Amino acid sequence: MEKHRDIELSFFDFIYTKLELVYNYTINYGNAIFESEEDLWINVVFEEINAGTKRSSPVRLDVVTRIHDSGAYENNELDVLDNIRSVLTNADISYYNYDNRLSPILFTNNKLIVVNSDGRFTVERIHRGIDLKLPMVGSSVYCNVKLLSDFAQGMTI
Repeated sequence: MEKHRDIELSFFDFIYTKLELVYNYTINYGNAIFESEEDLWINVVFEEINAGTKRSSPVRLDVVTRIHDSGAYENNELDVLDNIRSVLTNADISYYNYDNRLSPILFTNNKLIVVNSDGRFTVERIHRGIDLKLPMVGSSVYCNVKLLSDFAQGMTI
């Protein structure tokens, strides 16, 4: 049986490698209490635990932008949304066993894929203009993470 913690950590590792390191974004990995001094950051949240059960796990990536007293906020939010979509489209995500967190073991016969509800290898949707507690605004990128082995067995998404 697949461990969802392995799926989450493998996805987080991919996001760390492809978004945080490449673009130098501040990213919160599923922590409900997160405070950042940055003007822009990304929250990554698994909304359901389904991957590994012949289904997909919906994931939400929130791009949060701080509004300053002047009313100005980070204006490169669209660039961040485009970068997230680019990274997640046709993503090749290695899947690891994290029983030993210091040296995870790669599952060579499986990997994670990102799909939308139509089965395409891209994000589900991007929702702009989320009303957060002031002084912040945000947008969200939604996707579904699934094990390739579940997809390859011909199951519906």
